[in-house]
Amino acid sequence: MIIGIAKPTIPLIVPASSPTRMASAKVAGGSETSQSIALPFANRPHAGRPASWIIPRRGSNLDQAASGASIVAVHEKECARHPAGRCEFRPKATVSAGGRTLMRFILILSILLGLSACGRRAEPIAPVQYWQLASIGGVPFAAPATLGLGIDSYTGRGPCNSFSGALSRTPFPTLTFSPPETTRASCASLALEQLYLGHLQQVNSTIVRPNELVLVTSTGVQLRFVQVAGAP
Repeated sequence: MIIGIAKPTIPLIVPASSPTRMASAKVAGGSETSQSIALPFANRPHAGRPASWIIPRRGSNLDQAASGASIVAVHEKECARHPAGRCEFRPKATVSAGGRTLMRFILILSILLGLSACGRRAEPIAPVQYWQLASIGGVPFAAPATLGLGIDSYTGRGPCNSFSGALSRTPFPTLTFSPPETTRASCASLALEQLYLGHLQQVNSTIVRPNELVLVTSTGVQLRFVQVAGAP
C-alpha cells in the first residue's frame, strides 16, 4: 500500500479506496466539535511520534485516511482549486502512528524497495579476452600459443595442448594462475609449451597497454601478449 505524504506547499492525498482494514478515530475540527471518521488500517512501525499527512475533505465530510492511528489535530487550509475547477477543502491532520513517524517509515520503505530492485538487476558478465603470446623474456615465441582470461578462470592453447584453470585477480594488480588442466597430446613444440605453462604459474603482476598484455613473473620475466579476436 502506498501512503501519500504531506508537504508544506504540495499536499499529497492518501487514496480513499485503499483495500484496508477499518478503524475509528476522533477528529478535532479546530474550535468546532469533534467527529468520528472511518480510517483504513496502515502498515506502520511501532509506536510513538506523530506524523503529518493530508486528508481530503469532500463537502462537509472528511474522506477516509490511513489508520490504526488517532488524528490529534486538523488544521483546515483555504479552499484549494482543483484542476477540474471545483473547490475542495484539504485539512492537514497530525497523526500519531505509534513508533517512528509514518514519513520516516515510508521513506525507509521506499529506499529498501529501490535497493531490492537494484539487487535483482543482473550485472553484465565481462567477456573473455583472448591474447596471442608474442614473446617470453623479450625472445619471440616461435610457436602458436594463446591465453583467454575470464573473471575467475583462464583457458588457452599451447603448440600441442589446450589448457584451463582458476584465476585470482586479488589484490589488484596481482594475477595468479592455478596449475592448469591440460590435454596430453605430444608434438615437436612440446618443450616450448612447457616453458610457457611453467612461466604462467609464476606470474604475480600485470601490465596492461592498448591491445597489449604483459604478465610479469616473480623473477621478473615478462610474457608479452597481443590481443586477438575469437577463441583461443
